[in-house]
Amino acid sequence: MAGFCRRNADPIRRIASPETPMLILAILFVLGMANFAMHQAIVESRAAQVPGLAFLTSCAARLMALLVELALLIAAMGLASAGWTGSVVVYAIYTCLNGLAAWLIATGRI
Repeated sequence: MAGFCRRNADPIRRIASPETPMLILAILFVLGMANFAMHQAIVESRAAQVPGLAFLTSCAARLMALLVELALLIAAMGLASAGWTGSVVVYAIYTCLNGLAAWLIATGRI
């Protein structure tokens, strides 16, 4: 009985098929591209007008911000390929928060 509870503790692993890891990586890739697109749109639109984002006007700062985005995406994909499927949920929440921030900046609410 103890083995049954331990084996079925993670519902995502229980329903996982051999194609699931590739699907998870594809979902993370799409979320990552959305993050890069939102980042680029804000930097090119009016980020220099937002006092807290004025540092993004230099090329080095923009490159560093994109490298941080890339590092987060690679870390999430690495965790997912190692079997921690919760990285998709964490990265999806991160993408939603980025989307909210981009929307607030683009509409001038910040």
